[in-house]
Amino acid sequence: MLLKIPLGNCPKFDTLCGDGLYANRVVCALLQEYAIAPFLLPRSNVTFRSKGVALWKNMLYDLAENPQKWLESYHSRSISESVNSMLKRREPTKIRKKLSLRKETEAILKFNVHNVRQICYLQYLAPHLMNDRNLTVAVS
Repeated sequence: MLLKIPLGNCPKFDTLCGDGLYANRVVCALLQEYAIAPFLLPRSNVTFRSKGVALWKNMLYDLAENPQKWLESYHSRSISESVNSMLKRREPTKIRKKLSLRKETEAILKFNVHNVRQICYLQYLAPHLMNDRNLTVAVS
């Protein structure tokens, strides 16, 4: 029930990355229902006992067997965290709109401005990555 809205918004939602706050068997049991692979950084006092949640044990064994590969997947959350940080630094004002539809519009516009700014930086800092003609930005 709790994951139906995110799965409806993002049907290819197949992994979840989170810190120690989310690393517990209850979350793993919920993710197991929807066949979502967890990358939840375990706290220091965890055990391999599954207590009925096989996904918990599988996640910890994956971390123990190949930590570099597991951490590479886990650190994909760092990308989204850095985007949130950049948005807060660049646009420190809170959303001012009152109606929920307008709040959504303002938030989406902030993300779009961020994306356009990143593409403009990319055009000058790494032009070899700008192969697709749709990504070129006209600068006057």
